[in-house]
Amino acid sequence: MSLNRVHVMLILAWFALVAIVTATAMFMGSRLSMTTGVLVFAVACVPPIIALMVFRGAPGRSTVELIYDAEQNKSTDRTKS
Repeated sequence: MSLNRVHVMLILAWFALVAIVTATAMFMGSRLSMTTGVLVFAVACVPPIIALMVFRGAPGRSTVELIYDAEQNKSTDRTKS
């Protein structure tokens, strides 16, 4: 399983957990006003946003790196023959 898929599954699990905890609290008699709902939603979104920012992956290779690697491969091929 790719690492990106794991991150997506963890984020979905996080939102499911927040929804379950909120539904359980409402079932037990807690009142959820509009302000509290917005606050719960904002707090629930912070960890996934941080996870997406931290785990977005390595940057792609630049053109300079590609050219350098190609030139290094050519020079090692010449020394082998």
